[in-house]
Amino acid sequence: MRTCYDSTRASDIPLTAVMVAGYVDGIWRWSDADWQRFSNAVKVPIACFPTTNDGVVGDVETGDMLPWELPDWVRLRRAAGVDPTGYVNLSNWNPTRTEFHLRGIPEPHWWLADYDNNPSLPTGTVAKQYANSVLAGGHYDLSVVADNWPGVDMTQAEFNALVAGNEPLQRLFWRVDALLGDTPTTLEPGQPPETNQVHAQLEAIKTAQHAAAPARFSGTLEGTLT
Repeated sequence: MRTCYDSTRASDIPLTAVMVAGYVDGIWRWSDADWQRFSNAVKVPIACFPTTNDGVVGDVETGDMLPWELPDWVRLRRAAGVDPTGYVNLSNWNPTRTEFHLRGIPEPHWWLADYDNNPSLPTGTVAKQYANSVLAGGHYDLSVVADNWPGVDMTQAEFNALVAGNEPLQRLFWRVDALLGDTPTTLEPGQPPETNQVHAQLEAIKTAQHAAAPARFSGTLEGTLT
């Protein structure tokens, strides 16, 4: 599980946040600088209006989308290749789900707002906003989030496309894997210059990783190890 921070003002969210949510439209729209403030965080863009062809989350609450408008936004985003999520509070969750059923549109993933200060995920949700600003102690809300949020987290196919043909990036990931496996990737002063042995160890790790998950990475490990 992870914790996501969201706020109308990005500057109020701690820089240590590992996941942040902000708006792509409306009066509280985050600027590029707001998003860049969290360079290492997972980002969750929220759309307020059903005509906004942007964002991963559609916001159903007062002043934003109505329950019967979310299906239109979901179809818009799916047509753009996005796997969307609907943000709802406990009282409008069922009415919003009913709209999807009446129109024969598959439901999106769900982010539920229920300020019970209990960071646990209800059945059928990928995130729950469990603390408002009063409970959180700052000008932000807190949500508990599943380890994998479809549409937000990078999929295996997206990762494969990212590294395909990029040998330096592939080598970087294999060196990280080697580091996590306690295999040296750097020859320190005083060590025997057994570059070929280190290369063989990394290749062995790569072979084992491919055997366990064939689609995880692609390419070969080439070049000089430093």
